[in-house]
Amino acid sequence: MPSDTTDRHARRVIFVVILVAQFVGSLGLFSLGALAPLVRAALHLSREQFGAVSAACLFGAVCACLPTGWLADRVGVRWLLIAGQGMSGVALVALLLRPTYGALLLGMLFAGVAYGMTMVLTTKALADWFPRERRATVIGAKLLAHSSAGSLAGLVLPTVALGLGWRQAFGVVGSLLLATAGCALLGYHDRHQARHPTAP
Repeated sequence: MPSDTTDRHARRVIFVVILVAQFVGSLGLFSLGALAPLVRAALHLSREQFGAVSAACLFGAVCACLPTGWLADRVGVRWLLIAGQGMSGVALVALLLRPTYGALLLGMLFAGVAYGMTMVLTTKALADWFPRERRATVIGAKLLAHSSAGSLAGLVLPTVALGLGWRQAFGVVGSLLLATAGCALLGYHDRHQARHPTAP
């Protein structure tokens, strides 16, 4: 049936958009560890100062998870995903203009917020779009994208930073985040499902 074909095509597009969002959102988180030696040397940071940057990143992720889940249940995934990826992308690209310790703290805080939002939103999106018998498989693929981002960050970002500079490496990640926000804008839409009255 045409409707089945359309639905399958929509799921494929959604699946790609979600995997890309998860991969790049995780890349924002893992970029800090991959670039740590170069960032510490460039900004003359002590271990304590750099530890505060890591804490800011994870603090952002922790603070984002529950509010994002609450909002996603009420307004959907699409605009939250666009906002999270876009906000983080702008914060990391801004390091090109203001490479200071304060800007790094703020940039990684936003990267952490986007990471926390992405983990929640991509899981909800897959649960909304895929039937129960396929959900574990697609969520497994999502977690594979998350882990792959960590591997790629460790392999590629130090090379980029050594060739172009640590700010430019963060700029590349920020640009990818902005691109994924555009992908979500163009390729993702929320699936409207019939609401059933809540049992007392």
